[in-house]
Amino acid sequence: MAYLVLTEGAAQGKKFDLKAGVTRIGRRAENDAVIECASVSGAHAEIIRTGSLFELRDLGSTNGTRRNGERIQNARLYRNDILTFGDVFATIDGDDVPTEPTGESAEISPIPRTTVILHPLVPKNARVIPPDDFKPMRVSHALWPILLGLIILAVAVAFVIFILGSRSP
Repeated sequence: MAYLVLTEGAAQGKKFDLKAGVTRIGRRAENDAVIECASVSGAHAEIIRTGSLFELRDLGSTNGTRRNGERIQNARLYRNDILTFGDVFATIDGDDVPTEPTGESAEISPIPRTTVILHPLVPKNARVIPPDDFKPMRVSHALWPILLGLIILAVAVAFVIFILGSRSP
């Protein structure tokens, strides 16, 4: 059975079955998949199921509909596609949802599956700070041998001055 599952927010994990024909998505109660979020339009989008094919269509929503990070008006859906309705993220899954085609006849996916999709509210020119594991190491680890050498040299000079100073009449 094909279904849509919300992947973030207060309603995370909520599932909506995708029936044959049209499944309407939006904030209004008359929709098949009601998403109670201010960024979702009253009649936001619909998923049309024709046999084994699934198609996502935006219904002129204010904040847009995205498939794998790309804003769409109309797009074919495949298993594990990431859908965004306004600020709400969801994924499509189920045994009867086709997997993305491969080979020469495949449509080119807008993003590779390993690409991290930033939240739509994050500006595109925002600087992403990597986690601590990816920060470059400090160069201070190369300074300690120099510092140790200077300390040994200073002790040696002090020792020589002490020895020479004690031998003079």
